[in-house]
Amino acid sequence: MDIAQIGRWKIQCDPEATREAFLRVPIGSPESCGCADCLNFAAARDRAYPSAVLSIFNQLGIDSHKESEIWHTHRDESGLHHYGGFFHFIGAIESGRDVMVKLNDYRTYDFETIGERFEWGLTSETALVPNSFNGSPVTQLEFAARIPWVVEMAEPD
Repeated sequence: MDIAQIGRWKIQCDPEATREAFLRVPIGSPESCGCADCLNFAAARDRAYPSAVLSIFNQLGIDSHKESEIWHTHRDESGLHHYGGFFHFIGAIESGRDVMVKLNDYRTYDFETIGERFEWGLTSETALVPNSFNGSPVTQLEFAARIPWVVEMAEPD
C-alpha cells in the first residue's frame, strides 16, 4: 500500500489493485441504469470531473467511467443539474475527518471543493461495493457535481 495525502485525508491506497478491480467492473452505474438522469450524467461526464479531480482518480486508480452509484437531486435556478455519487478504491483512511457527518437521525456531507461545480470527500462507510473489490479494504469517494442537461430527453425539474 502507498501512503498519500489528498485534501484533508492521509490514506493508504493501492492504485494498481484498484485499477485491476475496475477492469472487472463491466460498466458504470449510469449506463447500467439507463434512465434519463443517468444517461445525461454519462453524456456530460467530461463536464462533471475537473482535471484536478481526474488527477486524484488517477492517483487512486479509479476509473472515472465506472461510478458505483449516481443520483440526480434537482435542477437549480441557473439550469444546472445537481448529482451525487460515489466510487470505491482499495485502501483506508489513516487520518482526516470523515466526509459523512451524522446529525441525529440523518446524515450530511462535509465536502472539500474543487472548482465551482465539484465537491468530494472520503468515507469509511461503504455501500454497493463491486464484487471485484471483495476481500480488500475499501474506501468510498463521495462526490457532488453540477452539470448541464445535454441529452435529447425530457429534462426534469
